[in-house]
Amino acid sequence: MKTRVAIIFFAISFLLRPMLQVFLPEWMTLDLCLCIYIAMAVTMDKDSIAGPMIAAFVFMVISDIIFSQYVGVTPLAMLATTGFIFALKTMYDVENKLMDIINMVLGFLVFHSAYWLIYKLLGSPYSFLYMLGKLPWLLLTESVITGIIILLIVRAKIQKRRYDYFK
Repeated sequence: MKTRVAIIFFAISFLLRPMLQVFLPEWMTLDLCLCIYIAMAVTMDKDSIAGPMIAAFVFMVISDIIFSQYVGVTPLAMLATTGFIFALKTMYDVENKLMDIINMVLGFLVFHSAYWLIYKLLGSPYSFLYMLGKLPWLLLTESVITGIIILLIVRAKIQKRRYDYFK
């Protein structure tokens, strides 16, 4: 995914976030930027993710300024998630789709755990068990949305590889 395409996707998901939040229960927050970011981290290699990662960080800082109590927590948690996902990707075959699903779910777990840890260090009163209580529905919705995004990204990647073969 090129940087300009990532900027367009992050901008659209950033603008859709308040509109989608109206339809969700108040205890559930859905972050489409995070879903797109995890999908990119799972499907892209280290060399091509730098530009989209910077775009994601910019939109997440803006999102933190508007929606969050502290600024910069989300990009730090995303950086921890990226390091974790890339460390896992060195241990298995990157063409294995089952491992992509496992990597995606573990990436969400690491993100939410790092997010909670940073908030706790900044003085948040919420316990880890409280976060774990909210996590199953978040994992389910975010994993389904990210799975759909991954299917779309992988289909485009396979189509591009097929076109490159005949050149």
